[in-house]
Amino acid sequence: MQSKVFCVPVRLELPPEKIREIAEKYLEKRPDEAAHPSGLYPLVILNALIERFPCKPGLLLGALKTDE
Repeated sequence: MQSKVFCVPVRLELPPEKIREIAEKYLEKRPDEAAHPSGLYPLVILNALIERFPCKPGLLLGALKTDE
């Protein structure tokens, strides 16, 4: 099984506009990163998504918790 870097909720849609909004909010908190060359923008987006949608250890999407 491949590890995920960020975990978006199953029913949440992420159109480009929403990704842009997440990245802009991320950069508002880190103005120094906004000064980097635009070629690094994919890394900014990745870091913003990691921060916004962290994966919780032991959580598998679609897994059901049962009382045993």
